[in-house]
Amino acid sequence: MEKTKKGAMQHSKEQPKEPSNQNPAEQKIRSFSKISSLFFHTKTFFSKVEKEKDYFPILLFFVVINAAAVLIQFLFTLPALLDLGSGAIIKQSLSEIYNITLAFATPFILALLIHLGALIFGGRQGFFNTFKPLTYTLVIGIFYSLFYTLLSGIYNLVSPLDPSVMANLQAKMQSGLISLSDLAPLRARLGMMFIIGVIAIIHSLYAGTIGVAKFQNIKKWKAFFSLILFPLIIFILFIGLLYFVFQISAQV
Repeated sequence: MEKTKKGAMQHSKEQPKEPSNQNPAEQKIRSFSKISSLFFHTKTFFSKVEKEKDYFPILLFFVVINAAAVLIQFLFTLPALLDLGSGAIIKQSLSEIYNITLAFATPFILALLIHLGALIFGGRQGFFNTFKPLTYTLVIGIFYSLFYTLLSGIYNLVSPLDPSVMANLQAKMQSGLISLSDLAPLRARLGMMFIIGVIAIIHSLYAGTIGVAKFQNIKKWKAFFSLILFPLIIFILFIGLLYFVFQISAQV
């Protein structure tokens, strides 16, 4: 009797697991559910991805979403590019290919900066546990960028911008003689960009703080300062460098 039970138990252990046969529609629903959870239920989302231990699926998730967003943004700008000629289309196409390629490296570079901050504030759970929450947080920024593209595209249909205005702005930017009054025709568009940009930064900092705090096992205020420390230092150095360059050019 005991042998029979042992044989049955051994047989049940040896039974191969059934492969998951998710069709493309189910995969799309799952991806949409994952994105929705990231946006609206951030704490729950990070709890669900807690068992993820591999770099590639997380990176692939980011790269695919970024590539889709780049393609959509390119299609929205295509009508304006057609007016500027084939040279502008080729130049923009190469720029988009560069953006898609750069997406494979961007999460690692930014995660390295944030991880240095996390180490300073007591994070000792390894680089991957900074890479994971940061890469998912970057997806939030992509969707805000895409939202701005869609919104500005609709606004351009309602209130199209005179091509001569853009040509004049480009000429003044190249000559370095542009002023705030020259940007008046773009006031509404710049306003939209500013508002959406601020919301995107706040939302990204919120999600990043929750994720880094959870996976690095540190307090939220420490996670927050981990996120902003080195980017803030680089920003200040960049502004200082610009000021230095302008001072030298003014003397010459």
